[in-house]
Amino acid sequence: MGKNVLTTAQNIFLKAKKLHDAFQFKKAAKNYHSAGLNFLKVEDLEKAVQSFILGAESYIEAKKFKESVELLRLAANIYLDIEDFDNAFQIFKDIMKIVPKITDNEKKNNFYILFPTLSYLCLFVEGKQEEGLKIIKKYQKNVDSDFFKEHYLIKLITDLTISTRKKSEKHLEKIFHYFENFKLKEKEIDLLKKALFLTRLYLNTESILSLDKEVYTTNDLIRMTLILKTSHLMDTWNDIFNNININEIEIENIDYKMSDNLNIHEKPALPIKLDMNKDETLHFVIKPNFQKDGSYIGPLEIKCKINNKLVFTHATDAVQPNLISPPPVLEISMRNLRTPLIDQTFPIEFTLHNVSEGEAIDIDVNVEFPEEIKIMRGTISKQIYSLRQNEEIKWELNIKPLEAGDHVIIARIKFKDPDQNPIELIKEFPYSINL
Repeated sequence: MGKNVLTTAQNIFLKAKKLHDAFQFKKAAKNYHSAGLNFLKVEDLEKAVQSFILGAESYIEAKKFKESVELLRLAANIYLDIEDFDNAFQIFKDIMKIVPKITDNEKKNNFYILFPTLSYLCLFVEGKQEEGLKIIKKYQKNVDSDFFKEHYLIKLITDLTISTRKKSEKHLEKIFHYFENFKLKEKEIDLLKKALFLTRLYLNTESILSLDKEVYTTNDLIRMTLILKTSHLMDTWNDIFNNININEIEIENIDYKMSDNLNIHEKPALPIKLDMNKDETLHFVIKPNFQKDGSYIGPLEIKCKINNKLVFTHATDAVQPNLISPPPVLEISMRNLRTPLIDQTFPIEFTLHNVSEGEAIDIDVNVEFPEEIKIMRGTISKQIYSLRQNEEIKWELNIKPLEAGDHVIIARIKFKDPDQNPIELIKEFPYSINL
């Protein structure tokens, strides 16, 4: 049976080609239409699409534009059936080039809404809703404004847009209430069901974004956890209305939005296959580069793909890490400017250096010498207003050792960080005096 149908289809296709070559375009178009239907019976989809497209071209030659549109619509519906949304979208775009030539104004007005809507739905299920809306707006000017606003397909697009932009379950439910009013072909209805299914997934997907600490310095790594709550979505998947077989779902891409002082240091390897029986936990490490008020991470845009075809995106909340500069770190050093000898005066030099990113303020330095070392000139106390990052200050003392031996010089430093938190530092300098 199948072989006979295939032979019939091939013979009709050859006949259509001869008729087209003989400039009998109307008859050629009808034969291409018949060939396409027969190719569909034996599931030769490629040949069926070719037949319908050639038939549409023949109808254009015959100035039968409405008939041309219908054949192209059949070809697009074949692509919808195999979820080849890109090719279906391209055919709907080609149809829009023919619509202006139709003289039946009522038909033309409907087509100016129908095929942009189908284009919109093709883009919608691929996660390109905003591109789809641009197409609707492009052709809106070709239709009377009242007719446009009241059209059931425009109400559909309005409710879908509000559902996704405002996360409105109410507007999604409105679509289900007037669903039976849609005057679409079977495969176009299936396309719409996929769009509604993805919208429901989008509305019901939840996530929790959390950080491991309340406060970070710019020297810390920010460890972030994302819990994607998907286990409860099984109710959506099993909805009889959707009638969509799910083979797999995976996270295909994550778009990271964060303030310019933060960088991703570690992130999950993609793609990630999701198990709908449990929630998915993802781990991230963020590296701060510098302190900045209003630092933020997120929202993260998580692009999920179903059966490697359908796309929906989930946006997490944003988190704001409390980021502060690291506490200042001061280092003090001491060096002889001449060889130390007993009963001889010689200079020593102290250097106080801020080796951190934070500023040190209200600095008090006190140096304690043993009794065996006499201060001849200079001060053992030093007050410094502030030391910025990598800034240093030097000062000298003249001392005179009175006894040979091993001694200890102690430096005591008190200062504050920019948040007025007090910090203390004690440094000992072993010091040997020779005869």
